[in-house]
Amino acid sequence: MWKARYEGELAVECERADRRAVRDAQREAWQNAWHEYKEHWREGLVPSQLPPWWHLGAWVRLLLGKKKLHP
Repeated sequence: MWKARYEGELAVECERADRRAVRDAQREAWQNAWHEYKEHWREGLVPSQLPPWWHLGAWVRLLLGKKKLHP
């Protein structure tokens, strides 16, 4: 009787370990994607790429996410 209960607990623990491993792998993938996104986003914030304040069209293109800032 105790052996069946013990084996049942081991099976449950093994399933939990499998789910935990999958969850940890997903969490790591999400963290890597988040850090990659932040680095990519910060690359676009180079001060030399910002247009002068009076170029409204360039600012609109910048805010809309267009690649080419100056026509």
